[in-house]
Amino acid sequence: MRRWLWCISFVLNLCIIGPVFAREVTLFRTILQKDDTKEAAVLAQQTLGGEIVEREGLFYVVEGWYDRFEQALPEEAKLEDWNQVWKYVLCVEMEKAEAEAKGFVIPDLLGENLRRQIDKPSSAEEMNQLASKVNTIYLKMQEKEKDPNCKTEDLIDILEPCAPAMAALTYSENRSDIELGMLGLAKTFYLKGLALSQKRLPATSHLHERFAWKDEELAYESALAEYRDFLDRYPDSAQAEEAVYHIAATCYHLTYAGHHRNKIIQAQKAYQDFIQRFPNSDRVPRAKLNLLGISLELARIDGNGFDQVVERGEALLNDYPGAGNYIRGRAGIIVAEAYYEGPKDYKKAIELCNILLDEFRNDESSSIIGSAHRLRAYSNYFLENYENAVVDFSFVIDFYRNPSFHFGYQVDENIAAAYFWRGKSYLNVNMRDLAIADFKMVLERFPENMFAQFARTELTILGES
Repeated sequence: MRRWLWCISFVLNLCIIGPVFAREVTLFRTILQKDDTKEAAVLAQQTLGGEIVEREGLFYVVEGWYDRFEQALPEEAKLEDWNQVWKYVLCVEMEKAEAEAKGFVIPDLLGENLRRQIDKPSSAEEMNQLASKVNTIYLKMQEKEKDPNCKTEDLIDILEPCAPAMAALTYSENRSDIELGMLGLAKTFYLKGLALSQKRLPATSHLHERFAWKDEELAYESALAEYRDFLDRYPDSAQAEEAVYHIAATCYHLTYAGHHRNKIIQAQKAYQDFIQRFPNSDRVPRAKLNLLGISLELARIDGNGFDQVVERGEALLNDYPGAGNYIRGRAGIIVAEAYYEGPKDYKKAIELCNILLDEFRNDESSSIIGSAHRLRAYSNYFLENYENAVVDFSFVIDFYRNPSFHFGYQVDENIAAAYFWRGKSYLNVNMRDLAIADFKMVLERFPENMFAQFARTELTILGES
């Protein structure tokens, strides 16, 4: 079902944006905004399914909306109108007690799980030994982070085996031990969520099976709980800046786990809070970059505001001329996407992509390179520059097939889409056999992907079904 909704989003947004509907999760509820709540509640029930509950002037829709979306969509709400439903619907977590009363099974946060299963240190000496061990591991991780070739799975390999010791430290009577344990756990859960979302699990996952660390959203929520608890207990800590920043970063990554509008707004507010509290931090440029990405996501959901994305992106590039390559490259991609998706200025998008490709030509493994070729491929296609589109789609296929070249997001979707649209490009330059080969490749390699359905339709038209 998630892939089906992603396919709709892909077609509507010309293949550049990711899904705006969240994946099905163990637990959630939908809250309707107060404007037009009753009408919106009825529409949500019809389109999303589930039970409607009214409380304190708000309407709630719970249980089962996601897997019944396709079947329940009313005739009067055509596919192009599903964003209208989304404008009225926000998704948040249900309180634990309320959820348990409704019979939901709620997984423990990872920190709770660890603390329940570990043995508490029996002496001050044992606690000191644990603190020394965790401190050594944490310093090793921080040193590894400085390596430009460091990967998420490398950090997980360092931290994850030490997670039980970090949990044990939170029972210490020494504040520095507790801070170290809480921050260590928070960073471990955050990186675990990142590794899961990037499909970059380490070769040996020491606690993966024992503690069921298989859900990126659960990992991120567990990180948030630790960071927030840390700030509640030690707001004056020297590590407060790190905690506030990672709260924002975790909220931001949760928007990838599920593109709920309220999660995006939550991430936006968290980054704004960080910038306000720590305006001189070295992390501010990265925070502003992620705010720029958030503004693009909101423009996609709302269908307007792309011009503001361009203005903010250009301001970011002007304000931080010495920012790192990733920040400047990613900001450039976001601005190019805003031109592409808003006014559909494909020529401007190509111009900006060419600038980025020239700037990053000596770093072929950069994610910026893959993104620029992908955006330029679609721009060329819609400008009917089919031969140029073929070249770029071919690059995209090779790029995303190499796991060391990208972050793991939507790999299959990107490759399947590139094969399909390269096939369409071949058709437009009368290379029928090559087009058929690409459509068949989609069917063979990605039979569950929605582009398989599109490819099958093309093959039927070509008499190759």
